[in-house]
Amino acid sequence: MFGCKGEAGSSAPRPIPEVQVVETFTQTVPDEPEFIGQAEASSIVEIRPQVTGIIKQWFFPEGRDVKQGDRLYEIDPVPFRAAFVSAKGRVAQAEARSCRFIELRSNLGDCFVPISNRVDPL
Repeated sequence: MFGCKGEAGSSAPRPIPEVQVVETFTQTVPDEPEFIGQAEASSIVEIRPQVTGIIKQWFFPEGRDVKQGDRLYEIDPVPFRAAFVSAKGRVAQAEARSCRFIELRSNLGDCFVPISNRVDPL
């Protein structure tokens, strides 16, 4: 090499680089791409119950497709059973009163005159 003064300098010879050799071959590799991302529903549907109550159990994992008629939730049945039993009791009371009224009416015989027969039409 020559420097600014034009003198030849001595330089050490460069080492020979080592190169690795790899044999190649052809093979079929299955294409199994994996991607990381987020999915978003095409439409969001709000599910509202027709009754109020405490949800005891879910029958579907979040994000799963559901079809019409699929069971979604179980609502605590205790308040509904209590209301049903109470309603049955009120029906039984009404039936008992009805039977009592029929009995009293038959005891009145001819004394009973319906209101519609006692009022003159206008």
